[in-house]
Amino acid sequence: TGWDTGTDLTVDGGTLNLDGTITVLGGGADTFVLNGGIINVNSGGQLNAVKALELLDGTVTYASGATAPGPKDAVVIDNNGTLAFQTAGATIATIAGGTIAVELGSTSTLDMQLGGSYAVNDTWTIFTGVSGGFGGVAGGDGTGVFGTVHDSTNPNNEFSVDYSGTT
Repeated sequence: TGWDTGTDLTVDGGTLNLDGTITVLGGGADTFVLNGGIINVNSGGQLNAVKALELLDGTVTYASGATAPGPKDAVVIDNNGTLAFQTAGATIATIAGGTIAVELGSTSTLDMQLGGSYAVNDTWTIFTGVSGGFGGVAGGDGTGVFGTVHDSTNPNNEFSVDYSGTT
């Protein structure tokens, strides 16, 4: 368990394997993943990026037993950013925001790594509390949709994403 108050958490080209809880808290304290950095939030782990989570050129993977209290401001998945979820059937970590905006670059990736028992037409909620809607990256590009949605562990799986809801 760790707390970072008032400063950013940056994973720059390295890997952070999170088995416990880390909270990044403060008025200007964002969580950045860049230059190929990786955050693995393992089962039982919690990444509490209170202000913003920004995947600028890196990957955050939530295991099925992880928890993800959401940022209050934004989730940014820029070009070359990957947000990944490992499922165990219907069990998935959900980024539970309060009033977040989700910004998606044109080549951002959603990687749904399905595990356990699942069937055609199953659904998973990956965000709640999206009051700011889905849009392109501020100062960048994108139209508010992932550039790629796939399952890196089974390329035969196909997905559709509902961007219309705010929950």
